[in-house]
Amino acid sequence: MNKRKFPVIGFLLAQVAVAVIGGLAWIKASDDTRNSLQAAVTKTPVIPEVEINRDKPLTVAPFYNDPEVVSDEELAAVLERVRPRFQVRELSPNHVEHALRTWRMDATFEDPEIMSGEEMVEFLTNHGKFIMSWGDDTEPLLLDRP
Repeated sequence: MNKRKFPVIGFLLAQVAVAVIGGLAWIKASDDTRNSLQAAVTKTPVIPEVEINRDKPLTVAPFYNDPEVVSDEELAAVLERVRPRFQVRELSPNHVEHALRTWRMDATFEDPEIMSGEEMVEFLTNHGKFIMSWGDDTEPLLLDRP
């Protein structure tokens, strides 16, 4: 038998073994690992698809009402201070977002200077409201991307 055939056959067997091991590793890999590898190879970010199963966020309710921890007067004083009363000019989106998380979408206030939940959502999702605060040459707050 020719001596050259053994190195060629050995090389081909090694290649098949590497391919099989690589295939098994790919099958066993997590989605994060696959996305990272794909992003590294293609030099483009891989954006995973996120499934959202609800239209409204979950509500986190208190576990108990213990006036020894926080009295009603203390709670009222804190809530008074964190009302979403903002300057209209250059309104900070992160302040609005945090206020929306605190007060929720259905929040309403008797004081017209305090933003309602609907007004906060409108500011964050309507570019027209955003540029009214920041000016016409402002980039959109939300960008339509894949």
